[in-house]
Amino acid sequence: MKKGISIVMCLIAIMISLMACGQPTANEGTVDNLNSSDEGTMQEKEEETSKPKEEETKEETLPYWIGVEDHFGYSVDFSEDSVSIELEYPSLKPTSYGWAYQKDAAYIGVFSPGYDEDYVDLEVDTLENTFTIAKAYFCKQLESDRSKQYSDFDFLIETVEPVEINGFSMYKYTGTHAYTYDGEQRECDFVAYSVDTRQIEHSYPTIIVINDTLSNPGMDPISKETIEAYARKMAESVKITKYWWEE
Repeated sequence: MKKGISIVMCLIAIMISLMACGQPTANEGTVDNLNSSDEGTMQEKEEETSKPKEEETKEETLPYWIGVEDHFGYSVDFSEDSVSIELEYPSLKPTSYGWAYQKDAAYIGVFSPGYDEDYVDLEVDTLENTFTIAKAYFCKQLESDRSKQYSDFDFLIETVEPVEINGFSMYKYTGTHAYTYDGEQRECDFVAYSVDTRQIEHSYPTIIVINDTLSNPGMDPISKETIEAYARKMAESVKITKYWWEE
């Protein structure tokens, strides 16, 4: 009897040993645990990959934009009203009426539609046609501001788009500014906005931003995207004001 019990106990011990040999060690883990761990690691890696680094997202797209406020206004001979607004330039405002260089290679002007050869103020039939009608006047202002080495100024309009910004109806124009420098034909990008300030019917001021990188190699160059952003921010900054005698 005792012998039989001993044999049974030996068989049980052998079976327990065999079962123990088939179990994974404590640091191996189960198949399910391994898969779960791998998935978690992969998910963490994917999140790290898809999450942009903070320093990479902090791109300084307009390093020279300060937002220098200036007043712009004019009157016309066909209306008793006048245009009087405030707006912001990127970094430098003009010292007088006309164009203003900036701290980078942007060249900016804000103008009325102007007058014809007989000095009669131009009436614009629609806001959309402002730039086309006033283009010759804008070129005259360039001729007055540029040196004698510049000539043959022109604006070639490529796109015309109606927009509304801060409650003002505007037209946005993009295209190429062409001119001659020292006998050499040159072209560069421009962006402009004509604004209905609702102060004078048939007369709308225009903001023009030119990429003057080619003519100013000593300044930091700018891109087409930069002049787009400058023109948009200037249009967004327009505020109606009054002349001192109207207050």
